[in-house]
Amino acid sequence: MPVPTDAVIARPVQSDGTGSGGGWKAFRRLPAWYRGARWAIRRVAWRMRGLEYALLAVERELSSTVRVAWWRKPGLWRDGFLSESYVLYDLARNPRAHYLSDLDRSVSVRRINRDYGVVLDDKLVFENVMGHGGIPRPVLFGCLKDGLVVPVRSGLPTMALQELLHSQRALVLKPARGGGGRDVSVVRVAEGGTVLMNGRPTDTAEVVQSAAGLGIVLVYEAVRQHRALDALFPNAVNTVRVLTMTDDNGEPFVARAVLRIGTKASQPTDNWIRGGLCAAVDLRDGELGRAVQFPANDDELRWHDAHPDTGAAISGTRLPDWDAVLETALQAARAIPSTPYVGWDLALSADGPLVIEGNSYSGVNLFQVHEPLLNDRKIRRFFERQGVI
Repeated sequence: MPVPTDAVIARPVQSDGTGSGGGWKAFRRLPAWYRGARWAIRRVAWRMRGLEYALLAVERELSSTVRVAWWRKPGLWRDGFLSESYVLYDLARNPRAHYLSDLDRSVSVRRINRDYGVVLDDKLVFENVMGHGGIPRPVLFGCLKDGLVVPVRSGLPTMALQELLHSQRALVLKPARGGGGRDVSVVRVAEGGTVLMNGRPTDTAEVVQSAAGLGIVLVYEAVRQHRALDALFPNAVNTVRVLTMTDDNGEPFVARAVLRIGTKASQPTDNWIRGGLCAAVDLRDGELGRAVQFPANDDELRWHDAHPDTGAAISGTRLPDWDAVLETALQAARAIPSTPYVGWDLALSADGPLVIEGNSYSGVNLFQVHEPLLNDRKIRRFFERQGVI
């Protein structure tokens, strides 16, 4: 489906000084001392921003639950890797040069999309762009305010959360900002009318109260996933993370894809760090490889050919509508050419794939635990062109 031109958000072209902003020629007319001071301040600010991102990696290392011998850590840090990467990528045997490092991901990858990452980070902005682009996605009923669901677009009525919940039987509540499954609530009406929030009995008053300190909270329909995904694990929406990049001509391509699968530990989400599974997807036909669990509290990966909770086969299973999944991810990428690096989360419903969200600096351990990114010439070329490696 072609994307309407008014849906495309592209990076601005450098002004030639003839436009309304004055551009480069106007800047050149400013005093030399001012231009020099401005340049120096911007350089310092940019360096400090990179330092801030690096500190996030330090915080992640300090909070890591993966056990690695202390004497291995200095060498890992020197090469830009966290302790958990030593286990995830088996760096005792595999060349580190084949893997995108944690430092590069934390600092340099964050800069790829520049300030245009807000299109992905803010779910209200994202919803508006995807809506104009005709990208299939779950229904957004509105924002939760004082127990009411206030629509963000025309055509939907304002309803009490309780009324909407009992008509839909299930809803998903998410903060407008944030990711990683944090503060996401799945609210359902069980048999007999009992309200459950993330599987725990509650009532709508408590649901409203729990969302009170989260800023803007959005209320979505609960996706009814394809029966093939439901068979793997029914208590979470099992999503495909599709990583898109752009080639030398600026055209998006699919670099890698994995399926995240929920477990009893991660439910109601499929988040890998929270105990879910991650299986590589063959881009040619959508066939799943073995699934792996994040090595929390130890130094060992656990691989599964079948789901440890449901017993459903994972390895060798083919995802439904795979061609449509790839095309939907590329369609979404074309709608926002200003963000050349995106990790798209797609749910597979009975009616086809739906874009749940886009991640501006997608984690790479989901992909590299299966195969190093930099072994692929096209992917390596992308990171070289972006100044990451």
